[in-house]
Amino acid sequence: MKLPKHLKNFNVMFGISDFSAICEEVALPKIKYKTEEWRGAGMAAPIEIDVGLEKLEATFKFGEQTIEGYLSAGVNLSGLITATIFGHMASVDGSSEGITCVLRGWVKGVDPGTWKAGDPKSATQTVEMSVLSWILSRGAVPLITVDVMAGTTLIGAFDQHAAARANLKIG
Repeated sequence: MKLPKHLKNFNVMFGISDFSAICEEVALPKIKYKTEEWRGAGMAAPIEIDVGLEKLEATFKFGEQTIEGYLSAGVNLSGLITATIFGHMASVDGSSEGITCVLRGWVKGVDPGTWKAGDPKSATQTVEMSVLSWILSRGAVPLITVDVMAGTTLIGAFDQHAAARANLKIG
């Protein structure tokens, strides 16, 4: 019987800095398609049509006021940041594998949290990233590859925008 693998632990490299034991939580981008409702002549009901991906965002919650979070804030397209998240997935049957997420983008916000004396959970820092490219792999298998500026979206090996780039004579 096959048992599920759960994320047991993870580590974050934000820029060139290692945030093991400092990053508490990461919210990865969501794959969500922007749709518009369409009902043409003769149709019994409207349908939703895909008009592209919604914007990609990620958040990092650090257990301290990181220097990197503040210094990277607002350094937009001229100074993109790379965040790499390494995960360890394991099952109760002893099997395990890695999961890796590489995000490239710019820091659009830093929330210094609420400060309270004597509370180690206070003064955490939340960093919001606008993601321009994203690669998610489980073991050696690429699951998601998105490059917003190049117009590339690969889900598994399927390139969802190859025909559009060919028709537009880009890439």
